[in-house]
Amino acid sequence: MAKIWFLEANLPLTKSYALNAKQEITTSAYPIVSKFKSHATTCDTLKDFYTQLVEHSKKGHCLIKGILHHELSWESRRKSTQTLDKTEWVCLDLDGAPFKSPEEMMSQHPALKDVSYVVQYSASEGLGKPGIRCHVFFYLDSAYNATYLKSWLMEMNLDGNLFKGVLRRNLSMNDAGTCIKWPVDITCCQNDKLLYIAPPTVEKGIEYNPPAPRIQYVAKKLPCLPTSRLAIQKIEFWKKEQRTVLNAMRKEAGLT
Repeated sequence: MAKIWFLEANLPLTKSYALNAKQEITTSAYPIVSKFKSHATTCDTLKDFYTQLVEHSKKGHCLIKGILHHELSWESRRKSTQTLDKTEWVCLDLDGAPFKSPEEMMSQHPALKDVSYVVQYSASEGLGKPGIRCHVFFYLDSAYNATYLKSWLMEMNLDGNLFKGVLRRNLSMNDAGTCIKWPVDITCCQNDKLLYIAPPTVEKGIEYNPPAPRIQYVAKKLPCLPTSRLAIQKIEFWKKEQRTVLNAMRKEAGLT
């Protein structure tokens, strides 16, 4: 059983795509919003979670990763979540990850191959960009410290033995060369993280072919991921590896 919070704003929380004078696609970012109204729901099963995700996606709402310690009534969400709260569910944010499908990723991870999940394709999935862009949600069999999940997500990207090393080989730097761009976002475990679930607004004339349906429930052998499978290295180990990888990329780019 998990309590989930969706957030409503005074406008749809989504991206929009339009054509400029040169017939090039332009993207508006997710709107910056300061005040929200919260909608709490208890989802006993992952199938319940899927149903609520579909409904709130249609309404232009977003999902907040953590537990709200007070309901929001058109107010700031500042200090409404706590970093050290435990969580009963996980979101994997695949941002251009080099897989053909979410199932390819899930089936190749030894901890995830038999776990039921929900996939929600991102607004940009359908524009023909390389890689896959989506959220993958699954439940845990018991509450787990959210901060520990960051180490697990770093391991997923940095461990050359997972996925035959394909994620590690697809790590890259930001334009400034100051940090790593992760194929699987390592910040999606944070309790204050907003997860955008609504479909985009697409101007007529843009070739846009998203998967259908955008939100899907995939049943596997297990209804939840056993937390016993989350035996992971301490985050300090992966931070050291992160520095090693970044330094190697900077050196290859001719940076100090």
